[in-house]
Amino acid sequence: MMAACVDAMPGAIASFRFSPDGTGCFPYGSANFEDIFGFSPEESKADLATMRARIHPDDVARIDAAIAASAEHLTKYHEEYRFLHPVRGAIWIEVHSMPNREPDGSIIWHGYVCDITARKRAEEELRLSEARHRAFFDANLIGVCYANAKDATIVEANDRYLQMLGYTREDLNAGRINWRDLTPPEYRVMNDAAIVELIETGKNERPTEKEYFRKDGSRLPVLVARALLDRHTLDGVAFILDISELKEKEARLREAHRGQLAMMRSMALGIAHEINQPLAATVAYLRVLPRLLELAPEKRPASVLDTVNNTVAQVMRAGEIVSRLRSFIAHGEPDKVRANMHGLILEAMETILSVAKEKKIAVTLDLCAASDEVLADRVQIVQVLINLMRNAKEAMEPVSERRLVISTRSTDADIRVDIADTGVGLTEKRRSDLFVPFATTKPSGMGVGLSISREIIEAHHGRIWAEGNPEGRGAIFSFTLPLVGDEAERLNDEIEAGGIYARG
Repeated sequence: MMAACVDAMPGAIASFRFSPDGTGCFPYGSANFEDIFGFSPEESKADLATMRARIHPDDVARIDAAIAASAEHLTKYHEEYRFLHPVRGAIWIEVHSMPNREPDGSIIWHGYVCDITARKRAEEELRLSEARHRAFFDANLIGVCYANAKDATIVEANDRYLQMLGYTREDLNAGRINWRDLTPPEYRVMNDAAIVELIETGKNERPTEKEYFRKDGSRLPVLVARALLDRHTLDGVAFILDISELKEKEARLREAHRGQLAMMRSMALGIAHEINQPLAATVAYLRVLPRLLELAPEKRPASVLDTVNNTVAQVMRAGEIVSRLRSFIAHGEPDKVRANMHGLILEAMETILSVAKEKKIAVTLDLCAASDEVLADRVQIVQVLINLMRNAKEAMEPVSERRLVISTRSTDADIRVDIADTGVGLTEKRRSDLFVPFATTKPSGMGVGLSISREIIEAHHGRIWAEGNPEGRGAIFSFTLPLVGDEAERLNDEIEAGGIYARG
């Protein structure tokens, strides 16, 4: 009956003898012995060297030393080692035995031998699992913390979590970090609902987007995912992703979208503003035509043909404005050609001379620039000049003395154009927002003429500004443009460097 009980055990009962001459053998092994080692007890008696050779080389020295120590002190022998089974391959074996000295001086160990391969593999899996979790925990890619779902005190956290919230490990060890205190009031109802779900189901189905209070009181946008580790203790783990950069990017995109809408509105109003000028001139010429036709030819103050031609010219100008503005929007760079600034000034004046005569405005030209050749989009620069002249005309309507002086002067690098009036002048507040889109003091104005003028001048690498008229009341609007030599050299440098798109 005793033998039957021994044979039913998962391990094997075995005896091992070690003789003074250095030889050894297994004098006894239970029936399970062969299942563990792949050798019968009879074979192990006859061929102990073969069995010993199957011990893993890295374990041989340790096993020999343990046997020698047990033999010397007659102490318990307990070791685990790897063994190459003839059928199953590498396995793990655990041995528990006690030594006894025989009359002939040999020592025999009686004990228990067990195959612990399954346990060792489970331990290795656990070790690897813990190593993977530790690597993830220490990688600091995202914040990780451990806390109790009820108590809310955070008991462990990685460095990334502490850095995100501005806490130290001393704060953590002292129990000063509580996830409920980290949550701003407006998120607490949502947060409590997520904790209820965590306790009931063991996890949150979806991550929670919320904010945390940092230690300094500032806020951090985060995405939190939770999982329950133990349903009895309610210990859990949370993974926290810092989404502040994502939120900042979303804010920039929203701001850019608003800017695009504002730009579209500005350009739409700008086109309406710019095209209104030649259309207004067209209407004025068309109103004059019936009166001219009613008069006898010799009594007409102006030629009918000239008036018709001027009307056609203004309509064509309106078309050019639309075309140039569309090109400007599409390419961001004006379509520049060589042009004489003095000629552009005279071209712009054609549209206001009749109005100036009607409004009794004395116009003076003082074109003293020694050099006036520029690289410019002719239509755009003429529109800037018309805008400034019309603004000067409107500023002088409330006053009796109306003088408009258009002057130029040049340096080696650029030409400066000044348009001076004797109008109502500029207040400090008005001067600060002159070129801001939609800022206007005119009852029917849209506030886009000067802002578009600035965009055009700056696109030509020039500068535009306004100041009071030193000769008395009124204002002077001025702008500069690079002269053709300096501008052409800059463009050539940019083309060679690939800095601009050269349109043929």
